[in-house]
Amino acid sequence: MVQVRHFLPLAALACLAAAAGAQPANRAWLDDYRLLKARLESDYANLAWYASPAGGVDLPRLDQRTTAAIAHAGSVEEARGAVRAFVEALDDGHFSILPPPPTDAGPAAPEPAARSLEGEPAEQACAALGYANRSPVAFSLPFESLPGFTLVAAGESDSFRLGTLRQGGVTFGILRIRNFSPSQYPAACVAAWNGATPAERADADDISDLAQAQWLASLAAAIGRLAESRPDALIVDVGNNSGGNDSGDWAARLFTRQPLSSARLLMTSGTLATRYLDQEVRGLEHARSRTADPASQRAADAALATLRARRAAAAAPGCSMSWVWAERRPWAPFGCARLADVGFASGVVASAAEAPSAAPRILRHVYWPSRVGGLAGAWGGPLYILTNDATYSAAELFTAALRNNRAAKTVGVATGGDGCGFMIDSPPLTLPHLRLRLRMSNCVRLRADGSDEVAGIAPDLPILPRDGESARARAARLLAAVAGDLAHRPAPPSH
Repeated sequence: MVQVRHFLPLAALACLAAAAGAQPANRAWLDDYRLLKARLESDYANLAWYASPAGGVDLPRLDQRTTAAIAHAGSVEEARGAVRAFVEALDDGHFSILPPPPTDAGPAAPEPAARSLEGEPAEQACAALGYANRSPVAFSLPFESLPGFTLVAAGESDSFRLGTLRQGGVTFGILRIRNFSPSQYPAACVAAWNGATPAERADADDISDLAQAQWLASLAAAIGRLAESRPDALIVDVGNNSGGNDSGDWAARLFTRQPLSSARLLMTSGTLATRYLDQEVRGLEHARSRTADPASQRAADAALATLRARRAAAAAPGCSMSWVWAERRPWAPFGCARLADVGFASGVVASAAEAPSAAPRILRHVYWPSRVGGLAGAWGGPLYILTNDATYSAAELFTAALRNNRAAKTVGVATGGDGCGFMIDSPPLTLPHLRLRLRMSNCVRLRADGSDEVAGIAPDLPILPRDGESARARAARLLAAVAGDLAHRPAPPSH
């Protein structure tokens, strides 16, 4: 029998030699780096993507460079810098270094007594619940400053900035979505609070659900206001949108009348995926226990069987991911990537066509966008989504849902590339010697082409900044590009 020997590259041997001869402090820092790599192998959902050529990072070389930098570091700050450089090289906003823990050694202050909101005015109650606008209201390009622009809604006291603009014989409706978290829309909370029962006002989760529903209704109404001006195209501005929650997927249904299928959702297999699926099972079991309708109970039972089957498959920890430090392999999310199929960005099923006929209480656990209800299809004309390099997370979910289904074109600059972040809470990793705390994403959303959404979404119509060009000029150039694209769209079929 012929014995096959595997030889390490010279660079890797040099790193090992440097590590072997490191000073005690450096060895402790190297131990921290090994701990980080072990946690990445077990918990980081995007690891296989970045270990592939498609991920754009030569992970073995990055590992060698980081090991050598820590081994030769002359101070703890230099060693921390090597770890920061490693994190930054992956360019994943959900894989990041967190602020250090508090250094005050004294006892924690006692938790203040809960504040009663009974009888409070809506504005004051919503402020106490943490509702506040923390995202830019203005359009991400200054359309407001261009000739022919009319402001329809300012987006200050109401939820959305709206405007129309006529250029070159084309009328554009422009709608700004600044964030996909209901907590950033005080107006939605105020409306929810005013319509809530005393029991609902006593439960912050109930108010959050009502505010989310009000936000969706406000979005549909905003689309309707723009539609009254009969624009030739609608531009949805999600530039400088940091994300939010799953409403990024739900809201996409308001902007098209064609059926949408949501992205496949994967999670790190093992404990994280099973904890998430257990949570989904418990929620659906509770909803079933409160539902008397036999047809809805059968629908719940079918969905529960699907969730439990996924849970059983996800329980296996999967193959070792240690290969990522030695070689680059083609992206294969269902290969040796330590990823488990947990459903879709829309829940148990991918689309309304697959959702069962069931009571709303059941349906919301099976197909999350069912919350949109009759608001779907508020817009049915040409649609363009404006993105930039500060479009992240749930805003990417929104953009991808429409782009994957060819219901919209994207225009502007590629999104920031955060992709899916966290489907379940997991504690950060603390490196004991370097005193760094890191979080890492535990989920992946797949694009229609099978790629990881963390790669970002490139624009169909790139409008990149040019030297010496003002933001106003770039806004006008973007509108001209959209008008040119509209001119080449096939005419709608006549009836």
